[in-house]
Amino acid sequence: CLQRLEVWQHGKPLMLEMNRFIGGDQFLQSACGMNNHKTIATFIIKDPQQYLDPAAIESFIPTQDIIVTACTYIHGLYIIRALGRYAEEIKNYFAQIWQYARPIMLNLDACPPRIWMT
Repeated sequence: CLQRLEVWQHGKPLMLEMNRFIGGDQFLQSACGMNNHKTIATFIIKDPQQYLDPAAIESFIPTQDIIVTACTYIHGLYIIRALGRYAEEIKNYFAQIWQYARPIMLNLDACPPRIWMT
């Protein structure tokens, strides 16, 4: 499986990423890889003015099924990653962050994105 993620602004890349997952590969079991977890996810929030508080983002408590989380701020982007057992648990974790960020970033009520209802 090959995955590419690109975030561009005004013709310039803010983030370029490529992952390749091969069934049976040692990366899937390796502690510096997937560490035997089945799900990896990335959530990106564009915040060039840094309205959000990184400590607030990192304060959200994932469930025990989400083993690893990380938040990085670079080039005006918060890049939040999670590694865990189940996609639903990671989605719920990201929903907590979205409910925090949406009112601050968009001045709108905190509600789940419609795409997450599909």
